[in-house]
Amino acid sequence: MLAFAVTGSSIAPTSGPPTEPDHGVNETTFDRLWSGDPDNGSIPADSSAMGELAAYVDIPFDAPPRAVDQWNEGDHAEFPETDWRTSAVPENTATSRGVFVRDAYVRTFAISPSTRAHLSPNETSLYVAPNGTVFATLDYRVDLPPSTNTSDERKTWSVLDTESEVALRIDNTTVDTVEGTATPTLTYAELNERPGTEHMLTVDAEITVTLEELVETRVEHCTDPDNESTCEEVWVRNATTHVETISVRDSTDVTAYELVASVRAVEYPNGDLGVGVTSPQPWQGFALENGSVSGSWGFYSARDSDWDTLERWQAWNHSITVVSPSVPLQVHAFPSPQSRGPETATEGSVDVLASDGHTAPAPSLPESIDLDVATGEFTSSDRIAVRDDGSSRKTPVVVHGLVRGVTVERSLGELDRVDLATRNLTVDVVEVSEDNVTLAVTLRDNETGAPISTDWTTGIVRVNGEPVQTNEHQYLTKHRQLA
Repeated sequence: MLAFAVTGSSIAPTSGPPTEPDHGVNETTFDRLWSGDPDNGSIPADSSAMGELAAYVDIPFDAPPRAVDQWNEGDHAEFPETDWRTSAVPENTATSRGVFVRDAYVRTFAISPSTRAHLSPNETSLYVAPNGTVFATLDYRVDLPPSTNTSDERKTWSVLDTESEVALRIDNTTVDTVEGTATPTLTYAELNERPGTEHMLTVDAEITVTLEELVETRVEHCTDPDNESTCEEVWVRNATTHVETISVRDSTDVTAYELVASVRAVEYPNGDLGVGVTSPQPWQGFALENGSVSGSWGFYSARDSDWDTLERWQAWNHSITVVSPSVPLQVHAFPSPQSRGPETATEGSVDVLASDGHTAPAPSLPESIDLDVATGEFTSSDRIAVRDDGSSRKTPVVVHGLVRGVTVERSLGELDRVDLATRNLTVDVVEVSEDNVTLAVTLRDNETGAPISTDWTTGIVRVNGEPVQTNEHQYLTKHRQLA
């Protein structure tokens, strides 16, 4: 381990989010990463426009930001390594002690990539990618017994060696190990036996210290026992080796997130392309060549305040509180207000035709998070259908999950094609007056004659440029007053 110098006092220093971009994160994105921090209107000098806005409000993302994983990897590498005399412990961290080892701990710093999904008032699953990285920190100190010195005996202690090994376990299976570092980086793969599988992700650390106890005893040594003049007092050295091993662990409940999506397409008579995407899991949206579509989920990034400060323990159980140089971030997903609905960001022409899904109680976000979130109940966008002008045929449809990098990609040429069902639309004049014309609009399946509700189709019936909602429970007849 390497020593690091810190100055401080017993009074906790001022803590908060970092104030400068780092680790390749650009300034605009950096300012948006710190949701939940006080929005007091205090604008740092030379702030960007986004920085000025972030001084007043929390700013959501449309997709899980890659910058969170960049930040966590960079900040993890900057966590201080101490020597054997000193330990640095984040707040609210359980520690263990032995005969010689003190303040031993291991803690998960971040799981990359991952998203904490606020699914309902009592469900906040931590979704992790099938293949990912776990960043952890480890520390401890060695408390040597005091040396003693009398006229006949001298006892001293020294550290001969310190070792550590960290293992990553998924449930009870070890998937990776690393030795000799205070900032272990571990990886796992193929955590995708089925979507929604819950697992226990555990970081186990084994710390071993080897000490030498040297006892020097003063004795009289005579080369000739019968001649006192040959006797002299000498110190006899006796060294004893002591080995102590301490095990510490930190466990996190995670849910394996593997996106499963059905993508279907239909071609309209004018050459337009209809694309429908359905997934049984919460998902972010999808992208075509002409633009992207975001569903009912928004995202924000917030720091774990346990890492704002470190308790730096030293000999004689003395500690000082210091500002931590490493602050991890976590991506969160939450249901947006229902008034928003699916949104498009397009360069060409992509129109959302329909969106539907299951209804669930809306979650609440932590009080420190100031974002618009669905209230009461919300309907997830399990299915989204769009209509494109047909120019996106050469590029695949890319469906994005709630966890960054988890995608499904389907070529439009390989998609399941559905035939465009023929509809029978009739419009009858019911009544004519000087100011209005009342029409009866009826929409039926051409083959079966069954009524069609436009609540559940991707088509739109318009009369005089205005949408008409047909409803199968009202015999598909709507009266429209036209001025």
